[in-house]
Amino acid sequence: FYSPEGQIFAYLGEEGVTYELDEEGRMVYVEEILTYQNGPQLGAFQWVDNVYGGYFPYAELDQEIRDVAFGKEPVIYEDVKEEYMPKYMLPHFMATEEEAAEMSTISTDISTFVEQSRVKFVTGEWDLAQDWDNYVAQLDRVGAQRLLEIRRQQFDRFMAE
Repeated sequence: FYSPEGQIFAYLGEEGVTYELDEEGRMVYVEEILTYQNGPQLGAFQWVDNVYGGYFPYAELDQEIRDVAFGKEPVIYEDVKEEYMPKYMLPHFMATEEEAAEMSTISTDISTFVEQSRVKFVTGEWDLAQDWDNYVAQLDRVGAQRLLEIRRQQFDRFMAE
């Protein structure tokens, strides 16, 4: 199923049976699937996209092809990607053994604190306007600044290479 034809077959089924080509040559599910009694759902797909059991090395079609198959307009990705894409994609920085151990502890503490704080903000126990500075200060106390310091060291090592 890694070939383009296999991916199309796994996701859309057989041309003329479960999908057809529209006027623009795009693959679209047949009307019977698109108008299935409660909308497109598992019952409509009993012969499509259902290779389960064991290990199936699933490769998925591009989102645009999948959207069009459901009758959605393709996303105008190319028109806006330059505006939103970062200028540089940095790799994952490698941590030393010591950094990894320290980051693990700090990250766990930060995650726990953030989750608990989220509940307090959502339930109104903490007021966003009044308690925000205290929240940020507590983040620093549980290690946020140290985590940033470690990340800066990793970045500096990367840039020096």
